Amino acid sequence: MFFGSSAAAMLAASRSFLLGLIDLVYNLYRRFIAQPRRNRWFSAGYGDLPSYYYAVDNAMAEWKRDGLERYLSKPLRVTWRKIDSGDPAVLCDEGFFVSPLSRYIGVPDAVKMARFLFVRAAPGGPLPPTRSIVVHTAATGVSTYAERDAEMARPLLAHGIASCILMAPYNGTRAPEGQRKHYIDNVADYMKQSLAIILEGVALLRWLDRGFTVDGRSDEHPAHLKLGAVGLSWGGAMASCIALTSKLPVACMAGLGSDSPRVMATGAINWQIDWAALQQGGSHAEAQRELVAIFTRLTFAHLLEYAEKPTIGSVVQVSAENDHYVFAEEGAQLHESLRRAVVPGKRAELRWIEGGHGSAFLRCREIFVPAVVEAVEAL
Repeated sequence: MFFGSSAAAMLAASRSFLLGLIDLVYNLYRRFIAQPRRNRWFSAGYGDLPSYYYAVDNAMAEWKRDGLERYLSKPLRVTWRKIDSGDPAVLCDEGFFVSPLSRYIGVPDAVKMARFLFVRAAPGGPLPPTRSIVVHTAATGVSTYAERDAEMARPLLAHGIASCILMAPYNGTRAPEGQRKHYIDNVADYMKQSLAIILEGVALLRWLDRGFTVDGRSDEHPAHLKLGAVGLSWGGAMASCIALTSKLPVACMAGLGSDSPRVMATGAINWQIDWAALQQGGSHAEAQRELVAIFTRLTFAHLLEYAEKPTIGSVVQVSAENDHYVFAEEGAQLHESLRRAVVPGKRAELRWIEGGHGSAFLRCREIFVPAVVEAVEAL
C-alpha cells in the first residue's frame, strides 16, 4: 500500500512537472520565436473609439429591448462553397453571410462577409446521425479552420455533434489588406471584432434553430436540434457571450475563457501591445489603465445585466490552474456570471485542470471534446 501510494504520488509529480515544462516551452516559444517584434497590437493607437461605443451601446439597447431585431430581423441568407473533406463519411461546406455589424457601422471590406466551415456527418455513412450542432469561435491568433476542424470538429462527429467553425473578423481570410497576421492596428477595431463575432454567432445559432438546407441539397436538418457555442481562450469568452446573447437554451463550453479582454493588457501577452503608440505623452501605467477601462466597458457580467432572465441551457467551463494568459480569478469571475445566466436547475460546472494555456491546447481532444459532449448531453 505504501509503495502504491508513493508510486501514485511520483506519477502525479512527474505529470505536473511535464505539464509545467510544456507550458514554459510554449511561453518561451511564443515570446521569442513565434512573435517577431515588428508584430504588435495597436500600432496605430486607439482608432475611432466613438464609432465602437455607438455600435455597442445601440446593439445592447436593441438586445435589451427586443432581442437585437434591428440587427438580426432579416432572414440569414447563406451562400455556399463545397469543400473537400478528405473523408467520404464527412461533409464540409463553407458558408457566407453578411455580418450584421457591417450594416450599421463602417468596417473594412474583408470583414463585411462572415464565413464559417460547416462540418457534419454524411447521411447514411458510418458516423452517427447529427443530433446537435455547435458553433466554434476562435482563440487569439487562430487564422484558419484547420486546427479546430482536426482537434474539435472531427472528434465530435463520433458523438453525433456537427460543427459550424466561424472565421473571426479581422483574421485569416477576413483580415484587412495590409494587416500583419492577426495584429489589429487599433483598439477600436479590436473591440469591433468582438462585437462582430458575437452578432455573427447569434445570427448563426438562430439560423440553425429555425431549420435549414445546405445549398439546396438533400442533407437537410430540422429545427430544434440541440445547439451550442464553444471556444477556447478568447474564443471561450466569445462563446459565452454568444450563448447568452442568443436568448436560446443552448449548451456552452467555455475553455480557458475570461470575463473581459483585460487579460490582454495585464496577462502574459501584454508585451505584444505597442504601448508607445498608446501612451500619447503619458506613462505606461496610465496607458494600461486606459486600455483596461476600454476593455472592461462591456464584460460578460455587464451583458448579464441586460438579460431579462437566464436562458443558457447548460455550461461546462474548463479553466487551467496555472494559466499565465488568463488568471484564475478571471476564470472564476466568468463562471460566476455564467452560472447566473444558466436556467435554474440546469448544469453549470467549472472544471479546473492541471497545467496552463499551452499544455491545455495540446490536450484538446482529451479535455475539451468531452466537455463539449457533456454540455450538449446536459441539455
